[in-house]
Amino acid sequence: MQLWLVGQVILSVWNHQKNEWQVGGQWDVQGIFDNEDAAVAVCKTENYFIMPLMLNEELPHDKSEIPEGSRYPLAKV
Repeated sequence: MQLWLVGQVILSVWNHQKNEWQVGGQWDVQGIFDNEDAAVAVCKTENYFIMPLMLNEELPHDKSEIPEGSRYPLAKV
């Protein structure tokens, strides 16, 4: 079964140890949906992405490629 993960890229986060803002490299899960249209519908800004994933399918332990079909639905190209 294919599911759709929705995430939001966090452009900057507060590093409490260094007491400063750090840019990029993190994201928050916004939801998991059973169809692409439902995933796209919850995207609020161009920082939201959708990613298709298969239920009960293990991904490689090592760094892997972004799954085909992943995209930023609201990105201005």
